[in-house]
Amino acid sequence: MPRLSSPLDLDSHLKKPDMSLDSIPLLNVLLIGLCLVSMGTLFVAAPGELVELPNTPPSAIVPVIDVLTIQHDNMLLFNSRIYTLEEFNRHFQRTSQPTEKHGVLLIKCNRDVSIQTFLEVCSIARNAGFERVQIATKPDPQSKTAWSGDR
Repeated sequence: MPRLSSPLDLDSHLKKPDMSLDSIPLLNVLLIGLCLVSMGTLFVAAPGELVELPNTPPSAIVPVIDVLTIQHDNMLLFNSRIYTLEEFNRHFQRTSQPTEKHGVLLIKCNRDVSIQTFLEVCSIARNAGFERVQIATKPDPQSKTAWSGDR
């Protein structure tokens, strides 16, 4: 069956559609995609303290100079005395010299201590001149680590 446009040769008068891709909408889509990707990544430094935990066996313990035990969020034991967080800060401001280097502060705490309290103690220790902070916790008897020899 012949087409309807063939007797009058209408096909020759039709303009073929332009098959090019418009660049403005493509650029708009790329810009929106760039905005979404940049919002999802961490270009801004995360707030807080960086605590690097090396994967070392317990036998490689750093020599400890001072030991601090945190019982609760506001109960700290240091040099056989009980301090609140504010008293502990005042004690270190009075007793330490800024040029003095104390070495390592071993912090003994359990899971009940909030991260906010821990970070405040780390900040106080850094201002007091401690070079490093080492965390000591009781090991979980149910967890298997490479250090315990149970593989």
